[in-house]
Amino acid sequence: MKKTIIFALMVLLTSCVFAQNAVVTMTGSGDTITDSGDDYVLVNVLGTYNTVTLQAVLTKLTGNVGTVTVTVTGSVDGTNFVALNSDQLNCTNVTSNTKTWVIEGSNYLWYKLNFDGNGTQTSRVYGYMLGNPSSGKHASTTMLSDISATSDTATNSGTSYVTTRVRGWYNTISIQAVATKISGTAAGTVTLQGSLDGTNFVTVPTNYLHDPTGLEPYKVDGAATMTVTDVTTSTAIFVVIGSPFQYYRLSHTGTGTMAVRLRGYMLPNKK
Repeated sequence: MKKTIIFALMVLLTSCVFAQNAVVTMTGSGDTITDSGDDYVLVNVLGTYNTVTLQAVLTKLTGNVGTVTVTVTGSVDGTNFVALNSDQLNCTNVTSNTKTWVIEGSNYLWYKLNFDGNGTQTSRVYGYMLGNPSSGKHASTTMLSDISATSDTATNSGTSYVTTRVRGWYNTISIQAVATKISGTAAGTVTLQGSLDGTNFVTVPTNYLHDPTGLEPYKVDGAATMTVTDVTTSTAIFVVIGSPFQYYRLSHTGTGTMAVRLRGYMLPNKK
């Protein structure tokens, strides 16, 4: 009986933690940028939310901050970030500049506000996050190769795959592709594919993919492909609306002379 009561209290406490409407100060807040120096603030979103609000604040200490900009990016793996849209804060030469972004859904596990310093100035950077309301914990899954490895490598014109299975229905499923150059000239295309039987795959239709030009999660006709360029790491996040497939696969077909390692991460979001 005692164990039952303790367990019930733990469940209640966990529910309260995720239900509370509390502002989180992002890591890195209070840092200083000088002249053309850059900095960022970061937050790990551990709950699933209907909306996530981010606020950036730039406080001038000295000089002219009129050319400083702030952009918002998101990530599933916590290392490689993508721009969420082109809506940025363009600072003016006042004591405090601020902007908020209200993002529908919980399609990303990490958010970063990037402060791009310019001119002659010294400023402090701050970021805040509010999730509302929460309906549970948030966790990502690493996609696996055919031999259950956490990555697969495409050599020259070869193809690599990483796959995951989704159990249950979700409002959105975010899948991040990360292509890391090992040697040669990184190239080719990564395609997001779906399947019901886990063996035969088709390209996920664009009408099930979020268009990332806006912050709302149900704007469709996003791309199902990512072009791999000759940089250290190419990355993209595909947001699938609903649960049209049980299996998802990232397929990278290389070109030319290259070796590129493919990794994938899946984040389900249930409101």
